[in-house]
Amino acid sequence: MAVRIEEQRAFPYDVSLGPRPGSTMRGEETDLFLRMISQGVAGSWVPDAIVRHYIPPERQSVSYLRGFYKGLGEYYALAESPPTGPRLFGKPRWVWRSAIQNEAMYRIGRAFGRPEEWVPKLRDASVAWGRLINA
Repeated sequence: MAVRIEEQRAFPYDVSLGPRPGSTMRGEETDLFLRMISQGVAGSWVPDAIVRHYIPPERQSVSYLRGFYKGLGEYYALAESPPTGPRLFGKPRWVWRSAIQNEAMYRIGRAFGRPEEWVPKLRDASVAWGRLINA
């Protein structure tokens, strides 16, 4: 991504978001873009742009993916309207259901399937577990 310096000064990153010691919270870029869009800042998508990302080995693990998506779930729970409806242990039942179902599907898929099948369930379960932290 590229952001002009004027917008970067007008829309600083929220320092309470993003990974830091003791927190897996994500969402700093999403928050930035949502604030910019809400104030009428225009952007462009360049589909033909070529970007090379170096992804170190420590970010190519199940534990990294789990932490990344859990942190994203924490952000989603903070950014969304407070959930309504039935609760279990003080948290929305639908989030518990999502976490448990997707966790089970991830574990079964991991034992018997290909990554293309189980990684989305790992993502969905991890997001749900993260939502439970801030729901």
